[in-house]
Amino acid sequence: MSRRRFLVFETGGTKLVAALADAEGRLLETRILRRNQDDRAEHSLERLIETGRELAKGVDLSGVGFGYGGAVNRAVRRPMICLHEPGWEDLDPVARLEAEFGAPTAIENDCKLAALAEARLGAGKGSDTVFYITIGTGIGGGLVHNGSIVALSPLGRRRSATSWSIRRGRSAIVAIAVASNLCAPVRTCHGCIRAKW
Repeated sequence: MSRRRFLVFETGGTKLVAALADAEGRLLETRILRRNQDDRAEHSLERLIETGRELAKGVDLSGVGFGYGGAVNRAVRRPMICLHEPGWEDLDPVARLEAEFGAPTAIENDCKLAALAEARLGAGKGSDTVFYITIGTGIGGGLVHNGSIVALSPLGRRRSATSWSIRRGRSAIVAIAVASNLCAPVRTCHGCIRAKW
């Protein structure tokens, strides 16, 4: 079993999440921080960093992952617009997290990362293609093919993501996570709708 450890962060409409994970994707410790409606990005990032310091105390980190609750510009590894919290477009959280924790940092849309987790660890494990939709403060989704997020553009947009998997005739699983009852990476699921194609 690997001793590698990762800090993972997520921003959402009502909460922030900071966790310490192992190389197999198991969450070893998780902290949920409630957001106020008037919070701004700078305050949320500081709260995540502070909580990350507590989680990473005495831990040699292999990497940091950031699931951002909005569009991500992959070319420059920066958040774009966030509909539930202003100010993210003015920040460079990847640079801040790398400087703070001294570990390589990746940023991606939170729904796309949930799709990846579902494909690798959850209901989609073993499937070629997984299309995932989440309904919470907003509605989002992700498409994973052969174990990787399908980057449909630098901002993750394409005319029809569902037709992509159906048209190619691959096996696929659709996992719809409702509100806070997210499937991945736990083995049981409450409040979810799943369909196998």
